[in-house]
Amino acid sequence: MKKHEFRMTGFLFPLAMLLAALLGKADAAYRLTACYVCASVGSLGAQLAMRRSAGILINKGKAIFSCLMGMALSAFGAGLTMLAFYLLNVDFGVYTVAAGGAAAAAGAARELFTASDDTTSALMSDFLMSALLCAVLLFFGDCGLYGLLASLGVLALDLIMIPMTYTGEKPVPSASLFRELPAAFPRAALFPALAAGMLYTLGTPLPLVCGLMAGLAANELTRVPFSRDPGDAVFLPVTAALCFIGSFGALAEGGLVFVCAALAGVGAGCLFYAPRNIRGYVSGVIPLAAAAVGLYALKSPLVPIISGALMLAIAVPDVLMSLRRRRAVRIREEALKTARTQLTKTETPAVSQTEEPQEESHAPAARKTRAVW
Repeated sequence: MKKHEFRMTGFLFPLAMLLAALLGKADAAYRLTACYVCASVGSLGAQLAMRRSAGILINKGKAIFSCLMGMALSAFGAGLTMLAFYLLNVDFGVYTVAAGGAAAAAGAARELFTASDDTTSALMSDFLMSALLCAVLLFFGDCGLYGLLASLGVLALDLIMIPMTYTGEKPVPSASLFRELPAAFPRAALFPALAAGMLYTLGTPLPLVCGLMAGLAANELTRVPFSRDPGDAVFLPVTAALCFIGSFGALAEGGLVFVCAALAGVGAGCLFYAPRNIRGYVSGVIPLAAAAVGLYALKSPLVPIISGALMLAIAVPDVLMSLRRRRAVRIREEALKTARTQLTKTETPAVSQTEEPQEESHAPAARKTRAVW
């Protein structure tokens, strides 16, 4: 299986829920997103465990088996969510919880497709799940039975596409997924735990709900199968630039809560997936500290702006490293081009000299042959 460093899947669902919330269906989008996140955490981080497992497995049959086990764990997580909501007297609806569990189970199939370099199938699955559930919320006002049927339809399509992607392969029992669960669970549970704390203390205002959805999308974008290499000179500059630009949204009305909630998602992702060095850990601590100070202490829009500036400052060494690498690559390419040009100039006369004696050596043989005949 191919080990990818960055995967363009998983972030469309929270963005679709954010769109539905902005278009007036915030309550329904909040319930469906909560069910999706709770099912993911209840599965012990099966989707992230599948991402890590598919990144190291070579046997395709074992990867298929891990995907099926990930789907089963997601169904188990949805069952745990229903039980927890029943005990806590939370009425989110059985259909909504089941639809969130199906959306979480589809994540395991997306990881399988992406690991086999079938990015098209993974993006199609993510887009269909997100677009259909967003359309159901906008047209019917709630997830309900139609949302469950839509999510189950996309999940069934994923199951049909697996044998088409892996032609002739059969599932081979493997414990690879279960070995990755201890590492995947804290990565899957950190941001939901932070979001639950914010919702418990601040309630469910629209800016906070939308900010948490944006934070979930940002958290998904930071995730890779394993931690980034310390020599990665791209992640921190890009993340810092986006945080700095987005921090100016705190100046708008209600923007401070939105930006701080989104920064919590960025910080939770950087804490686990940034390069394993001091600057990588600091890049996770700064957004989390800014979210806490901005929401509970100073409550000033300058807090996220200053945090974005600090992230830009710690990303300067990576920018310089990237520029040095590009300069080294350019110098190497120019040296190779010069060497090829010189080699071509030296080979051309040698070929002409070797061809002329061959003609002279063959000429007497030809004359002798004509003389004999």
